Amino acid sequence: MNFSESKLLLRDAEEKLKEIEILYNKVFDNEGSTNLLKMKIKQYLDNVFSALDYLAFSIFMEYSAKNVPSVAIEGHKSKVYFPITESNKEFSKYVKRAFPGLIEENPEIVEAIRKYQPFPGRSKWLKDLKVLANGNKHRNLTKHTQQRDTYIKEIKFANGAVIKNFYVSSPDDILPFSGGPIISIEGSTEKHIMFADLEKPVLKTLKRMYASAPTIIEDIEKAK
Repeated sequence: MNFSESKLLLRDAEEKLKEIEILYNKVFDNEGSTNLLKMKIKQYLDNVFSALDYLAFSIFMEYSAKNVPSVAIEGHKSKVYFPITESNKEFSKYVKRAFPGLIEENPEIVEAIRKYQPFPGRSKWLKDLKVLANGNKHRNLTKHTQQRDTYIKEIKFANGAVIKNFYVSSPDDILPFSGGPIISIEGSTEKHIMFADLEKPVLKTLKRMYASAPTIIEDIEKAK
């Protein structure tokens, strides 16, 4: 089973991510094109999403195509994609339908895919990928907003009060904690461009996807 196409797409996604990070900082400082950033994000999402679909297709051709009648094979191929489901029941139902025989003959591969599914209580990066990739394809590019978060390590007030380790988005957020005039403040500011639909930072979200997608391939290679 050859996953070279998926790996090639992820290598290209890595290069796109580097370009996105450069544009990200320029856009936030009003020195770059928002449209260009959105275009690069779209290309990145398409690459990661397609890498997983190529992976699923390779698995199907290697293990399940033999279990599909020849007269139905072409139509069946068009329905094969990498499962991204939110319940174990939904996952098993799709795998049985799209990958006939895989659960019975190669359960290790099924389990390698299952463990990445965004079931309740699990990481949602695959769900985020699905939402963003589909949004970019069918509803134009996802809207973005900008946000600055300031991490306050420590604030000391004149009345002796001390507050430590919290985030604020504006100076007004400090007022409810006020203990009089501030004597000293220690912290740092992080800047974010947000995916409005997800309410998550763009760069952190994309990096999470890239960090995780290759591990799916690695786990399936170990399982086959």
